[in-house]
Amino acid sequence: MKVRKLFLLAAMSSLAVFAAACDDDDTNNNNNLCGNEVLDSGEACDGNLIPASATCANLVPGSFGTVSCNADCTINTSACETIECGDGVMAGNEECDGTDFGDETCESLGFASGTLSCDACMRDTSGCVEACNNDLWDECSTTGGSNECCGANGFDGVCDQIYDMCLQTCDVGTDCGWSLQCLDNSYMSGECFYQFCGHGDMSGFIGVPSDVNAACDLGNGREGFCAPLWRSIDDTGICIEVGTLANNASCESDDDEALDGMLNVDAATQCEGRCLTPRDDAGNQTSTTGNCFDYCDPNDSLDGADTCPANWNCLGLNSIDTEATNDDGTANSNFLFREADQGLCVPMTDDANVIIDEAIIMCDLVTGLQVKDGTSECPTGQTCQVNGWGSLLGACSDSTEAVAVDATCDSEATTETCEAGSICYIRNFMDLDMYTAITTGSDPGTLEWACIQVCDASNPGTTCEGIGDGTYTCVTASRIFTEDHEQHSYSYVANGQTYTDTETSESNLGFCVPPATAGK
Repeated sequence: MKVRKLFLLAAMSSLAVFAAACDDDDTNNNNNLCGNEVLDSGEACDGNLIPASATCANLVPGSFGTVSCNADCTINTSACETIECGDGVMAGNEECDGTDFGDETCESLGFASGTLSCDACMRDTSGCVEACNNDLWDECSTTGGSNECCGANGFDGVCDQIYDMCLQTCDVGTDCGWSLQCLDNSYMSGECFYQFCGHGDMSGFIGVPSDVNAACDLGNGREGFCAPLWRSIDDTGICIEVGTLANNASCESDDDEALDGMLNVDAATQCEGRCLTPRDDAGNQTSTTGNCFDYCDPNDSLDGADTCPANWNCLGLNSIDTEATNDDGTANSNFLFREADQGLCVPMTDDANVIIDEAIIMCDLVTGLQVKDGTSECPTGQTCQVNGWGSLLGACSDSTEAVAVDATCDSEATTETCEAGSICYIRNFMDLDMYTAITTGSDPGTLEWACIQVCDASNPGTTCEGIGDGTYTCVTASRIFTEDHEQHSYSYVANGQTYTDTETSESNLGFCVPPATAGK
């Protein structure tokens, strides 16, 4: 009995110790479990373990900052700071405060430009300019909205309804920049665009008509040159603004910085003609520093009135368009029409500048004489050869032989083999369907290469006299590829009506062909 009582007393003593160990007192719990990085009952936090809901904003209304955990596992809000809109410091849920926008700008918020403002600590983007979809001169849609086109020079951009391209708006001509004019006519109003010149259908689009390859006036004291474009029959160009730098002067031109439309361009830094810069074989610009080349009229040069400086002459840049389709596969309306007569002064001596370091001497294909003085023949070892299908203005080029007219020649020769006044070409082209060949890529038949006498197609009755038996006929180069070798015409539909353009400005470059083929 005594032993049993002792056992019971020992058991009761053990229960008392166990009960003491399981006491619910909070203080005892924190002292024993706080710091174990486990959120136990009664703890607001534990070390780095802080509930997501325990923030300055939730625990101290109107404040911001970061809470921490005390050593006794209670939340420490001593670092919480009260937000005060207007103190100039963006904090908490403020989007801004005064001029403090954090790192945000109009651009970072997706706008093109502009300045943010702050209203009651909320961002105001009314001063931001919406991002635009298309740069100036890009294709656009007239239904694209106010941000379809980018602006320039402080003016809005607009999608022109005629050309479907982005143009700058304007009030007066001086708003538009280099080479452009503020148009105000029945077609376009308040838009910056080129001023047409010449005497063709487009000449009345704006401005006073002027001859192509001649001076034109852009107004406001701005001088220009009427550079012909498109086809010769169009007799139309655009008035390109010119500067005062003389021919062969050093000039600057950057492909990545469009000059046209740029404001405050100093005319003293621009050429009277064109600034040409060095290029690689792929046509990429290798330097922005080049030389000035004056404009000229190749027809005047051929007539003995070359206007280029001494030791320079006019290089003709026209031919006949033989591309039946455009790059996008559509029909080319310029096909088989003679291109506009463009000209540029080029040096007649070697090493005149870094752009053209070899002499280019222009000549009359009929007389074989240099056009600059009208009396000199081509240099020794050279003859006057075709430079382009659109003109009798040729270029003196290397010649190694003197194959007679009508004699067979080598079409693969790297230099001209025919005697002066003739070229190696297809003698029987009038017997062949050259039109189908060029439009479909088909084989025209057997090509007979021979030295063919060049003639003046503008005077076909006399220029072939003395050749062969005297019955040869001069056929213009404009009819080599036309249907049945007749005068070319092109029909098209516009506004429900059919129009026809006829080639009335055929090339004066002709070839004397024998009677067997002349009438085919």
